[in-house]
This record gives sequence, structure tokens and C-alpha cells, in this order.
Amino acid sequence: MLALAETFPTLQHGLIILAAIFVVFIAARAWTHGVLKMLWAIIGLSLGTAAGVFFFQHSNALLSRWMPGKELGLNANIIGSAITALVGYLVFRQLSKAILQKLFNPEGPLSGWAQGFRGAIISLVPSLITVAVVGLCLRMGGTLFELRRAELICAPDSAFVAEQYPEWPQTTQWRDTMESIPYVLDLYSVVDPVSRKTERTLVLLLIASKNSGLKDHLQQNNSTLPIVNGALFQALVSDPEVAALLAVQKHVALLRHPQIVAASSNHVIADLARTLDVHSVIDGYMLSKSRQQMLRNVKAPVVPEF
Repeated sequence: MLALAETFPTLQHGLIILAAIFVVFIAARAWTHGVLKMLWAIIGLSLGTAAGVFFFQHSNALLSRWMPGKELGLNANIIGSAITALVGYLVFRQLSKAILQKLFNPEGPLSGWAQGFRGAIISLVPSLITVAVVGLCLRMGGTLFELRRAELICAPDSAFVAEQYPEWPQTTQWRDTMESIPYVLDLYSVVDPVSRKTERTLVLLLIASKNSGLKDHLQQNNSTLPIVNGALFQALVSDPEVAALLAVQKHVALLRHPQIVAASSNHVIADLARTLDVHSVIDGYMLSKSRQQMLRNVKAPVVPEF
């Protein structure tokens, strides 16, 4: 984890450079080839993707209003989100095309802004929106992959020796790098309720608490004990709805559960979660010398001498 932390500035700069290269490339294309076709394509893609993300986040909440007790599984939710994104792209592309052609025609208010320097300036809007939407998808994917990996690492029967210990997903590392850029964490927290830092930290701790040994470690570790020993977290542990969602690994529903959202609004939990590195705490226990020695003894029991 220390080595990863040391590479974060490099990764952070790399993400910023990639975003800047994309914006400059789009601006250069708009300067030489015009901005109109690029505009309606990027607007359609960005808004269509945003519609797909919205469907993924809120589909079960909307479905429960029309069909109480029904919900979409993860695979069905992903398929529905993809269909929504595709339909959204086609609809928003046609709408933006019709509007932009009227705005940029010779008699329109933006006549002369379709190419050249002015076109490059106009291109900044859709290109920055695209960067933001890609970041949103990366953040959400990093969170969902993180929680799925936590289920594997923290399972009650988990018995990984160091050589077989799973690494945390690369997308999660990219998400953490992106969030280390100033203001990114706060801005995305407003528009992305699924991947907010405090909620995902609480869910990660709930998943980790499934393992009895790890649960004891969390209750004694100085960085996690203020949260896991608190009344709000204990109420989540004993909540039957939360327990049922944990049992079937409904991570999106957990991240949006009213009890978890309410607990995340507590300023003490929010302040602690902002800097808490749950990965290091989990890895520290799972890869500890005493646990690793115990696992090796179980996998290769000593044969007594006679």
C-alpha cells in the first residue's frame, strides 16, 4: 500500500494530462474541421451516458413505486442501463442536432462560431462534460468492484495466504487517484450518490464485519474503532434490512439505504471516513504474521514424529 501511495502523484498527474490531451485534441479538430458534428455527437454521448448512470442508480427506487417488492438484479440493472444509455444517445443526438443547426446557421445567433478559434472555444463545453461523465463512470465502477472484491477478501471462510492474496481492483486505485485531485471528491459527491466516500466506507466496514476475526480487529484498531464501536454503526449491524441486503450482496441498494445515508450525515463519521484507509486496515489483519502462520499451519499441518 505504501508503494501505491507513493505512485499516486504520478497517477494523478497522468489523469490530468490525459484529460487535457483529450480537450486539446477536440479543440484542434473543431478549429480545422468545424465543431457542429462533434458537438451533437459528444452531447448525445454524454447525456445518453448520464441517463444510463441515472437509471443504474435509481432503477430499483423507481421500480419499487410501481411494483412494490420487485427489484432488478445487478446484471439486469447493467443491461437496462446500457439500453437507456443507447436510447438516450440517439434521442439527445437528434435533439441537439436540430437545435445546433438552427443556432449555427448563417442567420442564427452563433453564426461564425462553427469553426476556427471560436469553434475551438465552443468545443470546450462538450469535451469537459465528456471528461466529467467518464470520471463519473470510473468512480462508480471503482466503488462497485471494490465492494465485490471486499466480499471475496473478507468472507467468513477467507483463507488466502500472502502469495494468493487478491489485490484491490485497478479501477478502485484509479478512483482514489482521481478523488485526490483537489475539489473532485466534493464535486462528484453532489452528483453521484452511489459512490460517496462516507457511504461506501460504511458498507465496506459492514462487509468486513462478516469475518469474525476481522470484526474484532476493526473494533480494536485505532483508526476504525470510533466508527465500528459507535451507536450508529451498531444500529446498522443489527438492522434486519441491512443484514438481508448484505447477505445477498446488494451493494447499490446498501449504498442508497436510508439508514446508511442517515449515518453518513453524522459529522463525526463523515470526518473519520474522509481520511480512513479501510484497505490498509483489512490488509494489515489478513496479511499479519500471526494469521499467515496460522493459515500455513492449517494448510500444511505438522506431522508428529514417533
